[in-house]
Formats: sequence, C-alpha cells, structure tokens
Amino acid sequence: MNKSIPPYLRIHVEDPPAAVPLPSAELIPGWNQLCAAFEQSTGWPLRYYEQAPANNVELRWSAPLTVEPKAPSGLLALESPGESAPTSASFDAASKLGTALAGLVNHTLRLEHTLWLREAELAAGVPVISGSDSNRHLARRLEAALRGGAQALGCQAAGLYMLDDDTTVLKLRAAWGLPKTRLADPPRRLAAAMADLEALLGHAVVLNDPYLLDRWNPPEDFAAAVCVPVSSPSTPLGTLWFFSTTPRDFNDQQTGVAELVAGRIAADLEREMLLHPAGRVAVEPQQCSDAAAWQRKRLPSVAPLVEGWQLAGWHRSCAALSGEFFDWWVLPCGALALAVGDALHQGVVAALAATSLREQVRACSMFLARPDSILERVGQCLWSGSAGDQFAALGLARLRPDDHRVDVATAGPVHALHLHDNGCTRLGNPVPALASSPEQRYTALPLRPKPGEAVILASDGVIEARDDAGRPWGASCLAETLNAHRHASAQALADAARAALEAHQGLRAREDQTLVVLKRRGTSA
Repeated sequence: MNKSIPPYLRIHVEDPPAAVPLPSAELIPGWNQLCAAFEQSTGWPLRYYEQAPANNVELRWSAPLTVEPKAPSGLLALESPGESAPTSASFDAASKLGTALAGLVNHTLRLEHTLWLREAELAAGVPVISGSDSNRHLARRLEAALRGGAQALGCQAAGLYMLDDDTTVLKLRAAWGLPKTRLADPPRRLAAAMADLEALLGHAVVLNDPYLLDRWNPPEDFAAAVCVPVSSPSTPLGTLWFFSTTPRDFNDQQTGVAELVAGRIAADLEREMLLHPAGRVAVEPQQCSDAAAWQRKRLPSVAPLVEGWQLAGWHRSCAALSGEFFDWWVLPCGALALAVGDALHQGVVAALAATSLREQVRACSMFLARPDSILERVGQCLWSGSAGDQFAALGLARLRPDDHRVDVATAGPVHALHLHDNGCTRLGNPVPALASSPEQRYTALPLRPKPGEAVILASDGVIEARDDAGRPWGASCLAETLNAHRHASAQALADAARAALEAHQGLRAREDQTLVVLKRRGTSA
C-alpha cells in the first residue's frame, strides 16, 4: 500500500488559551468561608460564578469579575434568599457590601495575574514588560505545558521550581492547579529539598507513600508526586513536579512523559531568554564571570626555581574583569623574565587589551633580549594596530642567573623599586606610556642586586591607593613597608606590602593593583 505524502510541510503550533480564565472558588483562599459568613451575617446568599449562570438561577444583583481587560467576565452575585430564610440586612445594604467585595476580589485577581506573569518572566531571566502580543506571553505557554503534562499523567496539579543564580534555593515560577497565591511564597532551601536534589542529579523521583513524602520533603501536600529535572544541555535550571490527590504510582512511561514536558519547558525558557533583548543581556553576567575566572587562571601561581633567587607576586582586581596582570617565564637562553602590565582601560576593553598586551610581551621576549627593546617593539605594535586610543603601562625585568644581573625598564605608570640595606629607591624616572609615539624610546637600567636585596615592580594602583578620606598610600609608604621587612623572604615581602595596603584602604580595592618581588637569597655582608 502506497502512502500519499503531501507536497508541503505541516507545522503544529500549540496555541495557549486566548484569555486567562477566572480561578475556581477552591483556588481562592478563604472564599467559601467568606461566602458562608456573608450569608450568615446578612441572610443574602453570595455566589461566585466563573461564567454566567443558567437562566433558571435568579440573581438579584451582580458585579463583573475579570482578570485582564477585554477578557471574558465572571460574576459576583446575590441570589434571592429562600422564602423562609430570614434576612438581617436590606437588599441595598447587601448589594453595597457586595460591590465593595467585588472591587476587592477584582483587585486581588489582577494582582495574582501580575504575579503570575512576573514569575514566568523571572524564570527565563527577562524583565516584566507589557507586550502587544500578550496572548503569547511566556506565562501562558508555561501553564499550557504544565496543564497538558498533568492531564496526560492524570495529575491534578503541577509546579515549575527554578534555581536562583547561586543555586541555593528553589522558587515556584509557574503552576497549574495550585492557587496563584503560592507564587508569592518564599523560596525553598535546596539543601533541605531532598527530592529536588536527587532530581537535579538526573534521576526522576516518584513519591507514592506517606513515608516517602515525609522523608523527601516535597513542596506541596499531595498524596503522590513525581519530580524530574529541568535543565539546558550545560546548566541545571530547576525541577518540575506533578501532583496527584490520590495515592498512585508512576511507571517508566509516565516518568518519561514528565521528562519530555520538562525538556519542552527548558527549551521554551532558553528560547525566550535568547529572543528577548533583555534576556540576552541577562546572559552577560555569567559570561563576565567566566571571563574573570579565565583571567585569574592565567596569572602565574608557581614561581620557577631559579638558583639563588626568590620570586613572589599578587594581583587585586576592583571589578570582575581586570586590566592589569603580572607574569613570569623562563626564556630559551635560561634567563628569567618578569612583567607587570596595565592596559589603562576599564571593564571588558581593559580585559581584552591586557590579554593582548601579555601575549605580545611574551612573543617579543622570544627574539628580543633587552627589556627596553621589548617595550619599544610592543609600543610600535600598539601604535600601528589601534586607532590612537590604546595605551598601556608596562614594567619589565630580565634576570640572568649566571651573573645575577637584572635589567629593568618601565613605560607609563608602573613603578620599579630597588630594596637594599640603605632603604628603598625608585629605579629610573617617569616615562610616557606605550603607544604614546611610534618613535618613543626607553632605557633599561642594569642592576646587580647583592644577597638580601630585591627588585619590586608595582602598578600605579598600589602607589595611588586611597583611604576613605582620599589620601593616597604613596611610594613612600610602600618603601617604608618594604624596608621594614627587607630581611624577610620574597613571599613575606609581598604579603607585608599587601597587608599594609589593605590596612590603609580596606579589603576592597578601588583600583586594580599588582605587585611582584624578585629577591636574591642570602644576607648582605
């Protein structure tokens, strides 16, 4: 038998409800008690109708109820009391009280609706913005998915619980069959949510007896439930729960359906985040965090073993991304190279420029021996490769272990210091930054530190660090600190400088700060 294949593509698009229906009376907390109290106090039966009642119901008074403009209305109505039922309030008094209650109910329903929209948008990381195509709102799509999954599983309620950025709590962001007031409940601690933790590991969790319900701490009080993870290919997003009012089990096929619904929801959330302009912005903090972690890993953590010498350094960033760095590496000839760089920018531009500067310095050091020659070549590269707005500060030192000679050169606001028995002095004079001019020349200062002496490279953020009153720390304070600890190791010298700096300005850096210490072992004669 041959199948007839149509020459067109069929695309199924599931349309969510055109309007948000009114919740049932059971989903409005305390409503039944309020109606009973109203009738007991006034003698007039107060009724809540999700849609217009049948013609044979006699209404003495009614007021429309609606969740959103232009949506179908329900009614809050007064029915005629029974012939023998006494009334303690007149019709006018009861209708006035009903009008006030109708206004209060309308206000509550609209607040719940706004909360419903907001929680769904927060699930995707996009802000609450009223769009013209409100019928395609994410909240409707999520509720439609929850409703369809629950009905397919024979469940009476469903909830989507999303992780926060720190993955410490779970918050209800979308629900079906639960009161919308549940969206206002505080988040649950992930550490105490045993079933959710197990689901986030990739396992479906079925709870079908009271012992399991008490032990696994589900978010809602139902007779049975199933929990599955909601995740993107690389990131856990939260958990999806389906609840049953009667005790029952969930077989493999049913848990598979729950996982399919969770996959659809995850795809919808990612789509919303990527398509929405603000959602794309919401991705940037994570990208900046990843870039900052990458920067930190690029800083050297282990000093090379150079006979007769010690090496230490540190870097403090005032923001996630930094424009400063320090580096050390061994050259093919056996010499040791040190660098402290400052891209003289801020934010992402600073991080990109600092990474480029570091790689250029390393590349040039492979074929240029003198630090001043490296500065000039890197400066020319910056000059020719930018639009005239890319400058950098750089301090370089080159140690030849065979004769203990150290050549030092700086460009821009990077400070080179020589620590010796008579104190701590600055090496060289201030010179222009890299790329200030293509003809700019630099000078390397040769130095042969004696045993116990040290060479220090420090960025301008160390020297110009200010306290709460705006007073800079200054080169003199750095020199005094180093001189007071001149007999200590390179690591102890670096730590002492950092401790004194933090005592001056506090633990939080206001500018990027970098310092490297190269010290010759031994003591001076």
